[in-house]
This record gives sequence, C-alpha cells and structure tokens, in this order.
Amino acid sequence: MGGATPEEIEPEARKQGALFKDGQVTTKAVLAEESRIIDFAREGKGTMRPLCSVPDRAGGPLGGPNGKQNQSVTIAREQQAVSTPDQLAHVRKGIGALSPEQSALVNHVLTSTDRLVLVVGDAGTGKTKSVRAAFDAIHCPVEMLAPSADASRGVLRSEGFSKADTVASFLLSPQRQMAVKNGVIWVDEAGLLPIRDLSRLTDVAKQQNARIILQGDPKQHRSVVRHGNMMNVLQEYAGLPVGRLTEIWRQKNKGYKAVVADIAAGKREKAFDQLANLGWVQKVDSNTPLVDDYLAGLKSGKSQIVIAPTHAECDEISTEIRSRLKEEGKLGDDHLVRHLVPLNWTDAEKGDLAHRSDGSEVLVFHRNSGTFRAGQAVRIADWKPEDHFKDAGHFSVYREEKLPVAAGDTIRITANGKTADGHKLNNGSIYRVKGFAKDSGIVLDNGWTVPSEFGRLTHGYVTTSHASQGKTVDAVLIAMGTESKPAISAEQFYVSVSRGRESAKVYSDMTPEELKHAIQRTDNRRSATELMKPRKKPRVYDRMKNLLAKARVRFRQLHHGITAATRGHEQHRENSHAGIER
Repeated sequence: MGGATPEEIEPEARKQGALFKDGQVTTKAVLAEESRIIDFAREGKGTMRPLCSVPDRAGGPLGGPNGKQNQSVTIAREQQAVSTPDQLAHVRKGIGALSPEQSALVNHVLTSTDRLVLVVGDAGTGKTKSVRAAFDAIHCPVEMLAPSADASRGVLRSEGFSKADTVASFLLSPQRQMAVKNGVIWVDEAGLLPIRDLSRLTDVAKQQNARIILQGDPKQHRSVVRHGNMMNVLQEYAGLPVGRLTEIWRQKNKGYKAVVADIAAGKREKAFDQLANLGWVQKVDSNTPLVDDYLAGLKSGKSQIVIAPTHAECDEISTEIRSRLKEEGKLGDDHLVRHLVPLNWTDAEKGDLAHRSDGSEVLVFHRNSGTFRAGQAVRIADWKPEDHFKDAGHFSVYREEKLPVAAGDTIRITANGKTADGHKLNNGSIYRVKGFAKDSGIVLDNGWTVPSEFGRLTHGYVTTSHASQGKTVDAVLIAMGTESKPAISAEQFYVSVSRGRESAKVYSDMTPEELKHAIQRTDNRRSATELMKPRKKPRVYDRMKNLLAKARVRFRQLHHGITAATRGHEQHRENSHAGIER
C-alpha cells in the first residue's frame, strides 16, 4: 500500500513481470500460461487414436465406404463406438439425419488424431444436433461441460446430455477427473471459458490421458475475465484444423436467416439495413412499444426473450412490464425479499477488504475457505475475531437490497444455490412464483421453496445478451437505448439478434446511423501470445499451398464417411458451405 508517480510505475511493473508493447500490457505469467496450452495442443497433434470411424450414411457397417474397417487406423477395443445392432442403428440414424456439412463436422471429431480438437459453429447452425450424433458414436468416457450453470445444467441437459455440468464443478471433483481417464473432456460455449480454467483442463487431460474438444463461436461473447481468445490462438499458433458449421438452420424466415448470416460474416451494416427492411427496427421514445409486444407475445403462447445491453436497462424495462402485469391483474401483492446485488470486485479488491469495505457488504462463499463453508453468506460487520478466508477467489461480494416479488412474477436465479428442501438452483435458471411460505420463503410453481435469506435472484423478464447466449426462442425483443450505448457492441448485436427462430425486433431511441456505428465496436482484447508474438502473414504462394493441403486432408476424411452414390453431391455442398476451409 502506498503511492507512486507515473514515472515510477512502468519500471516497477517490468520488475514484477509486466510486458509492455504497443501501448498494451500483459505479464510473463500470463504469456507462460498461454504457451503451456499451445504446447499441449502442438505436442498432442497426431498422437491419439480416432474416437470412431464414421458410420456409412447409407446404412453400411462402421468403417469405410465399402463396409470395411479403415485399415489405416488401429482402434482400441474399448474405443469401439458400437457393440450391438441397436447401438449401430441408433448411431446411423443420428448421422443420417444430419446435413452434409454437419456430417463432415462429426467426421472431423470422430476421426481426429489430435489431443485437442476445435469445433466452431456460427449461431443457429445446429451445433447441438451434430454434437449429439458424435456423442452417441463415442464409446469411451465423455464429460460434457460448459462454463456456466445455465449452459450446462440448463441448455445441455435439456438437449439430452443428462450429466452435463459446469467446468468449475468438474475441476473441483477429483473423482470425476479420474472417471474420464482415456476419455473426452468436451466443453460447449468454449469462447466463454476463462484461460485459467482451460489451463487447468489441459493439466487434467495430461493426468488422465484424455483429449479435449472445444466447441463454440469466437464471434459471440467471450469470457468477462481473462479469456485469451484461445480458440483463435490455438488455430493460428498451434496449427489445429477446425471443424466448421456455417449453414444456418435456426431461423425459418428467409430474410431473417440472411440477416444472421451477414452479421456472422461481419457485414453488420448490411444486416442492420435488412433488419430495418423487415420492419423490425423501431425508433421509440419510451419502452411502451416493447412492453406492448411482450404482453402480446405472452397471449400468443410463443416463447420469447427480452434482451438489453445493461442491467440498468434490464431493471427499467422489468419495472414497466411488472407495472402493466399488475394493471391486468396478473400479479399479486408485492413482498419485499432479500436481494444481493453483485459488486463485481476483483480478487485484488476483495483481498483488501479492510480498506474497501464499510462493513455492510455481504460475502457469499462458493468454496470452503478458512473458517467459512461453501454456500455461506456473511456480512462483514458480523465477522468474529477468529474468522478468516484462505483465498479471495473463493467468494463474491454483494450489496444487500430489497426486491419486490409477487405471486405470478417471473424470477431469475443469479448464483448457484439450493432450495429449502435441497434442490439445486442453477445460475441463470428462470422460474415462476406461485406464492410465499410462512417464513417468507418464495414458493415456485414447481413446488420448490427458495429460502428467504437466499438473496441471489432478480426479476426474470429481461436479460443481458451475455446471459442469453446459448438460448433459442421464437421471438426476440431487443432494447438498445442511449443509456446503454457504451455496452452495445458487435458481439452483443450478434448474440441478441440470433436467438430467435421467427423474429428479432430492435427498439431504440437512437437514430439508425447511431445504432449502426454502435454495433461496429468489437471486443478487441488480445491474448498475450497475439500481443507479444504476432504472426507474419504468409506469402500468397504459401497460403495457397497450405489451403490445398488442408483440402486434401479433408477430402481423405470425407472419403471414408460418404458412399459413392452421394459423394459428388455432398462434396459440392461442402465446398458451397465452407465445410472445406477455403
């Protein structure tokens, strides 16, 4: 603790391991951590047996196009994908239902001999359907994970991955890590994975002789904490091939599909103009039009989601929605319940509580730490002299407020926890309120009771684009007000617009020109590797030679998974839809 002049900062920072370049800074420790991940990927290239030979799409046995096992690959007995006729039929059915591009992606995963495999899919391209087909063909332990509880225990489990869980939960369980020995650690929404967690996953993979599959879309939101842009870095610096999906299936409207495709291709101004031509961009002076459309959507019975760039705008719209619902008699009387608002302090700030705290803050522990247990919430003012924590990363800091909640309300859980009777409450999960218990606990419509002291909840009518990533609904209503302009970005626009099957409407008090300018802003944070070791662009001849080599490899892979009758048609589709990297 103390003070320093600007002139003293840089020499001291360098002494402590900081690395400066082009007006940006990283550290030796961060660069070393990224280098370890890149080395893991490089050293693992070509060292693993394929997970499975892809079943013939026309119904032949597993293996090559003539029904013979691929003799160029030795597959261990415990890695055989199927062992009974029923299992074989199930795998064939799954792969037979895929598009040529999705089938090529499954082939990329199952025939890869690399320790770390990359799967990239644009929004709405059927990643989950493809993953399901590949998952069913793998006959070794597979841990299906995602960075958040909502993406893992919510979205993935709803898609049939019954044991999907968070990366954090897996990293805290030595038993689960041992159970994936010689298997696969599969991470969905990998763009949201902090680099520290990815580094720990590579350590587990080394210990258990497992491989890692990273699946995501680098064009969507990245981790709020240090993310390292590792999906792109692993492709560029480790030379990993990428399985890609670009053909959009989620959007049913032809014009809507074109909008999402253009955003994915970086043509944001064109996409915005197309959205406006569909009549889905409204200049408004208040939230009334959005609220009107939301209430109309409730009556239609279709699924919908309201998205805003900031929590402040979310709260503002939620208040108006609740007011209208009360007017229509849809909500009961308000009960004021405990509401813990995250302060988002860094570990450094949490480690300096003596200087930062006024004693009113609440610490919620998500790991056992010192004298505190996981799940415990304690006011700093109530600490006993013997109380202490082990690590500032083991807890979060909140400000305590009161939140009005009524029967009929929709609430969203903002941190993992448990109900009064022991059911898991997952961060991001949304529930409807049935009523209130005698002890002021919130009774949900599924019969569970949220303890009155829980506090980590808010209204569930409006969400940020970060929280909406991975969700699919019929209609999306997107607020983009002037007050949220600093939070509007290319990633926020892409994630928000691509959530819907049928429509995506934008409501803003800004002019179209202002909005077009705002959606050009991108998350330009670079990894330490990109900052300190920029890659030189190869000469045209070298680029063409590399692309041709990749095309030949992909053709050989496809050859064993496509029958002679369909090979020409599917190769044409692959070229059209970037199944082969051009």
